[in-house]
Amino acid sequence: MSLMISVLGPLVIRSDCCRLDKLPKKARALLAFLAAQNGEAVSRERLADLLWPYQGAEHARHSLRNCLLELRRALGPQGARHLLADFANCRLKDAVIDLQDFDQLSRSRDRSNLQAAADLYREDFLADFYIASEPFQEWLGAARDRTLAAICEALERLVALQDAVGEHELAIQSGRRLVTLEPLSEAGQRALMRAYAHGGRRGEASANIKAAPIVCGVSLGWCPMRKRRCWRARLRVRAPMPTCQPAPRIDLASRRPR
Repeated sequence: MSLMISVLGPLVIRSDCCRLDKLPKKARALLAFLAAQNGEAVSRERLADLLWPYQGAEHARHSLRNCLLELRRALGPQGARHLLADFANCRLKDAVIDLQDFDQLSRSRDRSNLQAAADLYREDFLADFYIASEPFQEWLGAARDRTLAAICEALERLVALQDAVGEHELAIQSGRRLVTLEPLSEAGQRALMRAYAHGGRRGEASANIKAAPIVCGVSLGWCPMRKRRCWRARLRVRAPMPTCQPAPRIDLASRRPR
């Protein structure tokens, strides 16, 4: 029996024979947190502080014990082999976790691997998931920022590779997704405009220039009107779109409201 946990989007926990969506929220949060640790053990003290921060230490450890018992009952004798817990630590073993594949694929320079990473990223990390624990929500916000940055960087590489081999329609699709995920990505907006232009869709490239005045300049430290006039002129004469060096990367993901 295998245990499958998907965290790149709304949390999905399932076994070979059933879904486990009706688990209590703290139990689901525990599995999600362990799934993000790449098989590394986490101390019981850390888990108790993360999930029951407003209880006393002894009460929090008792809540963790009860949570682990409930998970073992829900997983059954075969599924419980994936959840290892001793006196000091807890970890997951041999579970199928989308985040592990995503982390490996998103670092690739291969088009098929990058596309596979993009397919794994359904929505924000643990989208719409909330428990009443400030430490857990802080960890969750950091995990969302990290995975958002990873998918945006992967999509930037994917657009460039698709465009380079003439897969302009695929490059446009990837570019659209990139700017949807991170509208303030200067590199994403530039990549999408180049894909439009190289795909012969210069009207859409021009419309995209008009629609991105903030990205094309003021907040990122360069003159938007001059750049936009330059790009429009190139589009009119069908000249190649510029491949400027990107501006220094700004941590835009951390600025998104949570």
